[in-house]
Amino acid sequence: MIHLLLLDLLPTEQFGITWDLMDYIETDGTTHCSELASNDYYKKAVASWVNAKKIQRQRFIESKST
Repeated sequence: MIHLLLLDLLPTEQFGITWDLMDYIETDGTTHCSELASNDYYKKAVASWVNAKKIQRQRFIESKST
């Protein structure tokens, strides 16, 4: 999520709001904060993590099949 924020070069106020919301991320990446759950950067970060895990799983499967 930090990577996405830094790539977009947000205005200071918006960056600060999103940064503060990151306090509500649990250690497993989930949240119970509805404001964070609806944040676009959180959604992008979760989607990126899911895609990375899919790729990792696929590589594992391919390495076991050869």
